[in-house]
Amino acid sequence: MWGEDYWHTYSPTLGWDTLFSCLVYAAAHDLEIHQLDAVVAYLNSNLTEEIYLQPLDGVPTSPNTVWHLKKALYGLKQAGLEWYHTLWSHIQLIHYAQSRYDPCLYAHDSENFTVIYVDDLLLFAPKKQLGCTKLELAGRYKMHNLGEAHWFLMSENCGMRCNAL
Repeated sequence: MWGEDYWHTYSPTLGWDTLFSCLVYAAAHDLEIHQLDAVVAYLNSNLTEEIYLQPLDGVPTSPNTVWHLKKALYGLKQAGLEWYHTLWSHIQLIHYAQSRYDPCLYAHDSENFTVIYVDDLLLFAPKKQLGCTKLELAGRYKMHNLGEAHWFLMSENCGMRCNAL
């Protein structure tokens, strides 16, 4: 029904202060910073509410046909929130704790944490733990391994280390 639960569309996004704090912490503790990108993120999300869609004009269907959506689609107002809940569930299962300060910051321990901006993940971990961390986070959903993070949210990561200064 139009308007019912339609306003539940807000999805948390990463705060700049959290991102900058994580980058400084990583530099100070000589952590690697790598990036993952979730492939077709929204299509991995089951909908928590019933949504029906009328086929577009020109799509061959019988008259009065409606489609019952089972997965979130790009362009659907609720899609971002559904993906956030889907990814949140996975991250909780692999024993990451969500920050009380920023809902897009998850820590496994003091040297292994991740931040999320919609379908982009920045992983912070020591070099020896990075492979395992990537496997855990990409274990349920297909992710592109983008390697060492050079650009994130239109900001360049120069890879500075405190011990190199």
